[in-house]
This record gives sequence, structure tokens and C-alpha cells, in this order.
Amino acid sequence: MILFAAVTIPAIERSKKVTAKRTTLTALNHALAPDTVKGYQLVPFEDHLLIRIPDNATFAQGRYELSDMRLEGREILDGIAERLRQDSLLTKIDQIAVVGHTSSEGLDDRNWLLSAQRAVTVATYLVTKGHISACQVGAEGRG
Repeated sequence: MILFAAVTIPAIERSKKVTAKRTTLTALNHALAPDTVKGYQLVPFEDHLLIRIPDNATFAQGRYELSDMRLEGREILDGIAERLRQDSLLTKIDQIAVVGHTSSEGLDDRNWLLSAQRAVTVATYLVTKGHISACQVGAEGRG
């Protein structure tokens, strides 16, 4: 009987976590979906919600600094941050991962560095202008 309880309790806890993740993902989708007309896409993926911001709203080729970010991109990020704050979703989100990308042109080393720099710029923007805790925002480049 004790062995059964030791196995069952972690399963119950995992079930609660899965339900909480689903509830949070549904709330995120509901909060952000109305603003997709601004040009970004919401893509559910496993236990994440990907927010894809189009190339034409972010940076020009080879650029990564905040002053290089297009106005459309800043407006999208402002809207996302505002929605997350308004709907108190930040208290339910463990981590926001900002993933930078580049085109396939150029050398891999340069593209990796550029994608990482873009991710850091966007993450910094979310922290400074979006008023999201730095503890909740991470950045990585994917080349």
C-alpha cells in the first residue's frame, strides 16, 4: 500500500501541473489572439505558445540594435507586454524565452552572433519598456 501511494502522489502532482499549464496556455491564447491583426502569429507547440513576429516588423538585414528595430516590432512587443500585465498572466508564466533568428545568408558564426544579439535586444526591450521582470525573460540565438 505504501509503495502504491509513493507512486500515485507524484502522478497526481504531475496531473495538476499539466492542467495548470493548459489553463495558462488557454488564457495566453485568449489574451493575445485579438492583437494578432497587428501581424504576429500564435502557434501552440507542446506546452508552449510561440509568438512569431514577422521579419518585416523586426530588424533590417544585419542589424540588431534597439534603434534598428522597426516601429511595427516595437508596437507588437508593447501590445504583448501590456496584455500580459493587464490580464495578470505574468504571475502564471515561469519564463519568456526570446529566440532570435537570422536569414540563411552569410556565415554561420556571424548569423549565430547576430541572432543572439537580436534576442538580447528584444529581451531587454521587454524588461525596460514592457515592465516585465528580468527574472522572467531569457534570450538565445538560433542562427
